[in-house]
Amino acid sequence: MTPSHLAGWAGLPRQVACLLSYSPDLDYRNGFGGDALGTVVHGAEHRLDSADRDHIGCARLLLEAGAKLRQVVQGRW
Repeated sequence: MTPSHLAGWAGLPRQVACLLSYSPDLDYRNGFGGDALGTVVHGAEHRLDSADRDHIGCARLLLEAGAKLRQVVQGRW
């Protein structure tokens, strides 16, 4: 996974904002098939400490940077 995927999955908006300054490819698919925004959603759903993280802030930053909101169909992106 890319650094921006990892920061988003972890729910760390300050780190996501810093990494976005390098203009990463927001459509890049990691080895699990997720793009940057999908990885944030996965982290929000599956991290055990997600209540202490800011996945919504990360998603907002990615959307403002141009990440595409994809429709989930039968649990797949």
